[in-house]
Amino acid sequence: MVSVTFAMWGLGGSGGERLVYKLSSKLVKDGKEVNIISLVGYGFNEDVIKRLNSNVIIQNKLLRTLFSLQYLLEYNKKYGKFAFLVNPLYKINSISLYQLLKKIDADIMIATSFYTAEAVFKAEGSFHLVQDTFEMFSSGHFASGRRKLMEKAFSLPLIKLSISRVVTEQLKRYSKEIRYIGNFVNDIFFKCYSKPPSLRKRVITVIARTGYNKGFDIFIESMKKLLTIRRDFEIVIINPQDSVISIPFPYTSIKYPSDEELCKIYASSYIFIFPSRAEGFGLPPLEAMASGTPVIVTDNGGSKDYAINRVNSLVVPINDPLSITKAVIELLDNPELADTLSYNAIETAKKFTFEKFYDRFLRAVEL
Repeated sequence: MVSVTFAMWGLGGSGGERLVYKLSSKLVKDGKEVNIISLVGYGFNEDVIKRLNSNVIIQNKLLRTLFSLQYLLEYNKKYGKFAFLVNPLYKINSISLYQLLKKIDADIMIATSFYTAEAVFKAEGSFHLVQDTFEMFSSGHFASGRRKLMEKAFSLPLIKLSISRVVTEQLKRYSKEIRYIGNFVNDIFFKCYSKPPSLRKRVITVIARTGYNKGFDIFIESMKKLLTIRRDFEIVIINPQDSVISIPFPYTSIKYPSDEELCKIYASSYIFIFPSRAEGFGLPPLEAMASGTPVIVTDNGGSKDYAINRVNSLVVPINDPLSITKAVIELLDNPELADTLSYNAIETAKKFTFEKFYDRFLRAVEL
């Protein structure tokens, strides 16, 4: 039986992590032995492991404290004066991951993050699934240190599996062995479309994602401006508790929906806004497009793989709240345009099925 191992840096619910979960599940169904080897933080809920139909191995509880400490010092500016400890902690955590990986007899071993690439290389793995760009991590007190970690990871002699064109272009400076596998939309998002946007309530939906590069502050500013002009719409915010920014206007809150629930939210919305400053791909807009929802998306790098301005979406500059406001007004005033974008968005999303992605992945890793 062929054995495939994924090395992860946390078991959360980001788009990149969900990609690995879906991929590992399909490999298991196809008769492969799949291992997910990951470091996790202090207080990690081990019930998460039960939802993954793979062999999941994590570090012991004492070492989880060190993993959490690295994250805290690396990303929380309140502890910026202790940033000099991030690199030593990273080395300790990377060694912990390597110790877990070297116990696994894997035919194929894949790093799923620049954080895990060094451990995979030491464990004689062959692949690095690259989902990140430098721009995604260009803010904060440890930005320069993180860039060095990324450059070192990209320079390792691992075969790079790229999820987008912007990632591929970035990698060309560091690696000659790059194989494009792209990304995919979960099949569930194609099943929720019920009626064209022109027949829906005027609901604007956004996900309150953490991190400066996610641009939630830009969304807040755009809505504040819009609300001074008109109020013929409702706002739905998914996971508002994740925002470190206060939300100064009325909205409906939806917390941590499943894919099935998220699909229905998209399909009942008139507009989905994705205000990110930088993405390696940016999956939520494509999920909304598959659900037939008009999307306003920033020109964030990753979205170039699927977003075509005024054809299947409205593409606006990054860091520009006024452009988002104007795009919302145009769609509110022009339901015919909303319907056209919706139709074309569904056709675009059909090019990103999991089956096509899975075939590219199998060819890339020579399975």
